[in-house]
Amino acid sequence: MLMKELISTCSHPSVAEAGVVSIGPAFLSRVTRAGNRENMSVGAYAARAVRRFRTEARAADWEELHALCAGEDMPILRGLHHIVEQAMEEGGHEAEGWRAFIAGMENAARCAA
Repeated sequence: MLMKELISTCSHPSVAEAGVVSIGPAFLSRVTRAGNRENMSVGAYAARAVRRFRTEARAADWEELHALCAGEDMPILRGLHHIVEQAMEEGGHEAEGWRAFIAGMENAARCAA
């Protein structure tokens, strides 16, 4: 249920921005820089990350998000942090989308093993 609330609320730029601000100044600074690189506000960048996660994440991604948020004092903020971190790590590969990012990570893990 919390994951549904996270997605439905943080898909809106104003809510997503408030969440990013609540997480802390260091995270806000990083999201601001990431948003600026794409000519987006903090809220628009974070909300887009959440919407992309909603549409592109696989079952394993949802399970990971759920596990990260379980038992947290502020699970929605923890989930938002995770989703936005993933988007920032994806960086300039926006055209490839979330699935390409995950596939790249899986390929790197296989090569490292």
